[in-house]
Amino acid sequence: MGSCGVILPPCRSRAGFVSPQIGLDCFIMSRIARPLTLLLVFAAFAQPQAHAQANSSVVPACPAGNLLKGKLPVAWQEVARDRAMLTDETVAPEGAVWDAALAALFETGASTVTWDLGELVSVRSLAIQADANDTYNIWGSLDGKDYKLMGQIDPVTGHGLRMRTLDVGGMAARFLRVGEGKGDGFYSVSEVAAYCQTPTPFPPQFKVTDAPAATAPKNYLDYWNNDASARWEMIFAMLGAILLWWERRLVGLGMAAFKLRLRRILLGVMGVLAFLTFFNFGFWHFPNFVHGWDTFHYYIGSKYFKELHYERLYECVATADSEEPGLRRRVELRKMTNLRTNVVEKTDDILAHPERCKQHFTEARWESFKKDLRYFRTLENPRRWDDAQTDHGFNGTPVWAIMGTALSNLAPASRLDILMLDSLDVTMISIMALLMWWAFGWRAVSVALIVFATNFPSRWYWIGGSFLRWDWLFWMGVGVCLMKKERPFWAGAAIAYAALLRIFPGFMFVAPLIALGYHYVKTRQWDRRYLRLIMGGAVAVAVLVPASFAVTGSPRIYPEFLRNTAKHSETPLTNYMGLRTVLNFRPAEAANRMNTPAMVDPWLRWKEARLRAFHEALPLYVSLVACYLVLIGLAIRKVEPWVTVVLSATVISFGSELTCYYYAFLIIPALLYAVVPRAGEWLLWLTALTEFLGWAPINHMPRWLQSLMPTSLRQSSFITNFSMPNGLDEQYTWMSLGTLIVFVLIARELMLAYHPVLATAPAGPDSGEQAKGSLGVPALAPVVAQSSRPQHADSRPRRKRRRR
Repeated sequence: MGSCGVILPPCRSRAGFVSPQIGLDCFIMSRIARPLTLLLVFAAFAQPQAHAQANSSVVPACPAGNLLKGKLPVAWQEVARDRAMLTDETVAPEGAVWDAALAALFETGASTVTWDLGELVSVRSLAIQADANDTYNIWGSLDGKDYKLMGQIDPVTGHGLRMRTLDVGGMAARFLRVGEGKGDGFYSVSEVAAYCQTPTPFPPQFKVTDAPAATAPKNYLDYWNNDASARWEMIFAMLGAILLWWERRLVGLGMAAFKLRLRRILLGVMGVLAFLTFFNFGFWHFPNFVHGWDTFHYYIGSKYFKELHYERLYECVATADSEEPGLRRRVELRKMTNLRTNVVEKTDDILAHPERCKQHFTEARWESFKKDLRYFRTLENPRRWDDAQTDHGFNGTPVWAIMGTALSNLAPASRLDILMLDSLDVTMISIMALLMWWAFGWRAVSVALIVFATNFPSRWYWIGGSFLRWDWLFWMGVGVCLMKKERPFWAGAAIAYAALLRIFPGFMFVAPLIALGYHYVKTRQWDRRYLRLIMGGAVAVAVLVPASFAVTGSPRIYPEFLRNTAKHSETPLTNYMGLRTVLNFRPAEAANRMNTPAMVDPWLRWKEARLRAFHEALPLYVSLVACYLVLIGLAIRKVEPWVTVVLSATVISFGSELTCYYYAFLIIPALLYAVVPRAGEWLLWLTALTEFLGWAPINHMPRWLQSLMPTSLRQSSFITNFSMPNGLDEQYTWMSLGTLIVFVLIARELMLAYHPVLATAPAGPDSGEQAKGSLGVPALAPVVAQSSRPQHADSRPRRKRRRR
C-alpha cells in the first residue's frame, strides 16, 4: 500500500531514495487517482439517495383489480390468527360477531399490518370490513420507512363486522399499513382491499362465509331513540287533535258540561307532556345534550367574528387543522364549501396559501382558535367533522353577534363552558312558555306547546342543544305576550329584536301595517296601538344596530351581511320550506334524481334546476303572495291588535324560504286557538301529517287497496311504482304545502268570523285567560274589537240613513 492511499508501486526504495520514474508515478497518483477515488466513493454513498429520487419521479402504476389480493403481510405487530385471511377476498355477513373465525384480532391499539404492493402504484380507494364501533388508520409509504397517513375508517351504526369504504384520491404508495384502532379496546379486521381503479359496484361483491351474528346487550336506546320519539310525536299530535275536536263537537251539541273536568285535566296533562316531549323527555340527542356540529358554527363563528367574518370560517379551520400532527392528509382530501360562492370545492388552494387566513389573526388569537378547534373535534367523529365543513358557515346577524361574541369569549371552549352556553336555549323556551301562560292562559299555551313539540320540521333533532339558536323565537313569544297585555311599544321592541336576530320575524309587522292603513282609510285617524308597536320596533333598531358596530368593527359589516343573505337565498337546500319551495318543485328534478356523487359538489345540478324553476314561477309566486295579503287584510279588519300580530306570523311562510327548523314559529299561530278553536285542530293534524311524511312507511301500494281498483288503474305505472316520498326535498315540499293550506284556512276562519252579530265578550275574572264560554271552551267573539257603536238587542241589521 503506497502513500497515495491506493495500491501503487512503492514511491520509495527501502533506502528511502526515490527513482525518477517512481516519483513521476507517485505524482500522477497523488494528483489524479486520489480525487478520482474520493469521487467514486461519494458516488457509491450517494447512489441510494439518487435511486430514491429517481423512484419518486416514477409515474405510479395503476393496475386493475384488488391490489392486495392474495398478498401476505411483510410486517405486523400484535396481530393474532392467520393474517392471510385479511386479503383472501372473503368476508363475514354484515353484522357478524366481531371476533368471528375469519377475522384477524388486533390485540392492542398499537396493532398494525403492513403489505408490500410490489411496485409503486396509485391507491384511490379502499374497502375494509372491521369491527363497527372502532376507528382504523391507513398509511402509505414509498420506501417502507416513512409512512404518511392516507385516511381512516370511521365507526358506523350497528354491531359486529361491518364493511366501510374510503376514497384517498389516488395517493402513490409502495407499502400499505392498516391498524392502530381506537374505540372500545376490542379490535378486529376481516378483509382489506385496495384499488387504483375503483370497481363498480363499490364495495365489490366478495365471497361471504357464514359466521354468527353479533348480539349486543340491549339498552334503553334500543327502545327509546330518535325514531321512536318521532312516532310518539305523531301519535301525540293525533290525540291532541281528537281531544280538541271532541270538545268542539260537544259544544256544538249543547253538551259542553259533559266530562268537563276530565277534559280539562287531559288538556293540562298533555300540555306538560308536550313540553317534555320536545326535549325527548330529557334524553336530548340520545343521549348527548350538546349538538356539536351546530355549536361549532355559532360558537367559533361569533367568538372569532372579527377575524373570520362570514367567508373565512372553513378555510381557516382547514388551515388550522393542517397544522395539527396527523391531520394534514385528511385536510388534503377534505371537501369544503367556499363561503364566498356556496359551491363545494377542494382544499388545495387553501393549503397552498395559509397566509390568507392567518394574516387576520394575531399570534395569540390564532393559538386560541386552534385550541378551541381541538375541543370541537372531540365532539364529532372524524368523518362528521370533515362533513361539517360542507355546511353553510356562520350566519348570525351583526346584532346576534352582540350577545354571541360576548358569551363565547368568556372562556376557552370546554365541556362545562359549552354545556352552560347551550343550556341557554332550554332556559329561554321555558321562560317563553311561562310568559304565554301569563298572557293567554293555560288552555291556549297547552295547545301551543303540543303543536310546538309535534312539528317534525322543528324537532329538537335539528338544532337543539346549540348556542343561542332559539333566541329569535323567545323574543317573538315575548312580543306577542306583551301585545296581548296591551303593551304595544315594548311588544314592537321585542319583535324588532327578533327580526334583527333572524330577519324573517320582521314579517310580523306586515299585518299591523295593513291594519294601520285600513283604520286610517276608514276613520282618517291613526290607531295609536299600532303606532306604538311600530315606534317600539324603530327604537329597538336605532339602539341595537349601532351597538353591533362595537362587536363587528364597523358599519361595513352590514353590506357583507346582506351579500351573505342574498347568497343563501340563491342556494337551494333539501330542507327548505315555504311557498317558494312548493313552486320550485318538479318531480322529474327531485334531489334523488339530480344528485351526482361523481362531482365535487354533488348537488350542483339540482341547485341549478331549483333556481331555474323559481324564476319560471316568479309571476305566480308574486300573485299568490298578493292574494294572501288581501286575505290577511280582510281577516284583521275588526280584530284585536294582538290577533293581528299573531296572524301576521303566518306571512313568514309566504314571504320567505327557510330551513325547516325555523318552523318552530308555529307555536305563535297556535295561540289563535284562544279565539279560533279550529285553528288548534288544524295545526295538530298538520303536525301529525309532517311526522307521517317524515316517517314515510309506505313504499308500495297496499295489495288490499289495489284489489279494489279497476284492472286498468291497478296496472298503471303510477300504482305499480307508488311509494311515499323519501327524499328530503320531496318531504319538505309536501310539509310546506300542508302548512300553507292550514294558514289559509285560519285566515279564512277569521275573515268569516267578522259578522255584525258578533260582539266583544266581557272580560272574565281571570285576566290571564281569553274570554270563554260559560264552560271554559274558547269563544269566537273575542276576535272582534270593541265597536264604537252601541249594540242593539234586535239582531236585525239597522238600515243606514241616506246622506243628503
